[in-house]
Amino acid sequence: MKKFLLLSLFLGLTAVSFAEDVTGTVNTAVLNLRLQPGLRSPVVGKVKKDAKLVITGKKGSWLEVAAPEEVKIYVSRAYISKGKTITDLTMRISMSDKAASFGKIAKGTPVKILSEHAYGWARILAPESLRVYTAAMYVEFDKAAVRKVAAEKAEAEKKAAAEKAEAEKKAAAEKAESEKKAAAEKAEAEKKAAAKKAAEKKAEVKKVVAPAFSAKDPRIAAFKALGIDVFKAPYTQVTVTGVLIPVSTSANLATNYAIGTTNVPIVGFVSAAEDGMLKPFVDKEVQISGRQFKVENWKSPVIWLDEIDRAK
Repeated sequence: MKKFLLLSLFLGLTAVSFAEDVTGTVNTAVLNLRLQPGLRSPVVGKVKKDAKLVITGKKGSWLEVAAPEEVKIYVSRAYISKGKTITDLTMRISMSDKAASFGKIAKGTPVKILSEHAYGWARILAPESLRVYTAAMYVEFDKAAVRKVAAEKAEAEKKAAAEKAEAEKKAAAEKAESEKKAAAEKAEAEKKAAAKKAAEKKAEVKKVVAPAFSAKDPRIAAFKALGIDVFKAPYTQVTVTGVLIPVSTSANLATNYAIGTTNVPIVGFVSAAEDGMLKPFVDKEVQISGRQFKVENWKSPVIWLDEIDRAK
């Protein structure tokens, strides 16, 4: 009954990882050690009753154990020099190239030769990392040791769960902080955009109305130079929409600016009583009203500005 309880306790553990290896005691006269877990797997060694085995895991009803000295491992002697392998060396369960393999020993690994045999074979001590398998029902375990493994496993799971919960809590806090920051940045951006829009609206160029027609207007002489007597020449009252363009090559006040469209580069030249009336509107789409005069032999007329505003 005691054996059954100990075995049940051990088999109830989820393998294969132990915080600390457990030692088991063989409870049958002779116990086979096999290459793999299964009755059809080759026997690679035998241990007697009361032998101690270091258990490193389990697979179903089979135990994974650290290979004891009783496990027979054969390699080619030619590839061992000064106690080390000189190439990757295959470990076999018997002295034949066709025998089942335990796996390979990496080049440069120290090995201990236990005996040398015919045809160049040598038996070596099992590497610490080598694992073999045996039936769990023929091994007894120290109850305290098994419980210790179970306790360590439970503690590890508890710690992992706590770390996971802490990580999720931290991630949630970081996400909340990130969303809060994003919301604050969005609000700040909207605030700046609104302030910019308000500033642009405040700074928006307002409509300019020219002074009343006067004989003292400096444009009178400029128009006269173009052959136009603004007091007698016929004119047309016009309203024109287009882009105001400075004419840097002009030395005449009447032709310092022009208004144009996509289809007609210069609809007409624009003249204002003061240069400062037109500068704020340069390169902007505007609507102007004024008296349009024709200049002899010119394709484009000149416009005596009465009013200018941004195009609606």
